[in-house]
Amino acid sequence: MTKTRKSYSGSQKREAVQAVQGGASTEEVGKSRGIPARTLNRWVKKASENEGDLEIKRRGPPIRLPKEAEECIFQWVVARQMMGVPVGRQATIRKASEITTLMDGKGVGDGWYRGFLSRYPELGNRRSQAVTKDRNAVTGDDITALFWSVAKVVIEHNMDASRIFNVDETAFESGRKSTCVIAFRGSRNVWHTDPTISFHLSIVACASAGGFLVPPAFHPPCRTC
Repeated sequence: MTKTRKSYSGSQKREAVQAVQGGASTEEVGKSRGIPARTLNRWVKKASENEGDLEIKRRGPPIRLPKEAEECIFQWVVARQMMGVPVGRQATIRKASEITTLMDGKGVGDGWYRGFLSRYPELGNRRSQAVTKDRNAVTGDDITALFWSVAKVVIEHNMDASRIFNVDETAFESGRKSTCVIAFRGSRNVWHTDPTISFHLSIVACASAGGFLVPPAFHPPCRTC
């Protein structure tokens, strides 16, 4: 029958080692905490050699990038998303490879990328929605200013419902593609600016607050009003 090795958390290890370093005997600490004396002695020795570091080493080859470098890449990914220019898998691997090439002349691949996402669970793969540059330029202040401008005109001219029209435009678009990028998990919207979006057909609808409907307008490609 195979014997199962008991595992201990980092806090359990640190507390046990600190108790021994504080003057308690290995046997007493091990017995009270359910830790074999031989195992506890190994921890104490390791802590003295590594200046108290008892971090459990991960299995497999060492991580190519230092922790500080990966933290910089993490901040870079987040900043790009906030600017509306999110990055995907290839761009992230390319950025990491620029660093490792300076270190040892070799780049990184998908293995590092998967490990990077596991070390930063705040990030995940998302689909980014394409947004035109003009649409992205509209701010909350612009919308507020428009609202109060319209409200001022309605009040000054004492407009009734028959004189208030709502006009909206939508389009069947070609060339708009979602892109797989890295983004913060839980982000409500992930988008990127795409100035090259082409429109196949635009439709304009108009109706008054009183219920009158204006016939819709259809705008084929390469046609203007």
